[in-house]
Amino acid sequence: MRTRTTPLLPPPTHPQPVAANTVFVGNLPWSVTDESLTAWFAEVGAVAGVRIAEDHETGKRKGFAHVEFVDPASAVKAMEFNGQELEGRALRIDISAPRPARNSQGGGDAAQSDGKTCFVRGFDTSDEDGARNALMEAFSAFGEVADVRLPFDRDNQCLKGFGYITFTEVCGAPVRSQGRCCQLAALSPIPSPPHP
Repeated sequence: MRTRTTPLLPPPTHPQPVAANTVFVGNLPWSVTDESLTAWFAEVGAVAGVRIAEDHETGKRKGFAHVEFVDPASAVKAMEFNGQELEGRALRIDISAPRPARNSQGGGDAAQSDGKTCFVRGFDTSDEDGARNALMEAFSAFGEVADVRLPFDRDNQCLKGFGYITFTEVCGAPVRSQGRCCQLAALSPIPSPPHP
């Protein structure tokens, strides 16, 4: 339950990125869930996704999260909740810096990508072969697909929920999926889909 109080923490004084649509939320109660955080920010705007940080070894929550909104204006509005309480804890909220683009080798600058690889997420992860076949079929309309890579989480024995489509040659055709568009010219960030 949100307690309307004067913020305990002053708003950040550093300049904010213009187009960032993600906020950092610190000092979270350990009991918070993706659903409860989504509901808490509902009056700000549509939440595209919530990532609550967990320790990879123990699975324990780290006490912070990133909340991604559909549009940057909602992220700016979320700053008004800085210092408000959630389950007795005053939250620290700040606009997150956009993640740097990564190439298909797992790091670096997207400009170094060969332009043949597209990052995808938001597909059904319950069946690896089914997901691979569905992605191959969907993306083959835009060029010859050389490879579909779906990273696997060994600890949880499931797909990680994202993947890479590699074409045999550079393909500049736009792809529309659930109303979003990504350009298949280089590996670059695309808006994440709403979480069910």
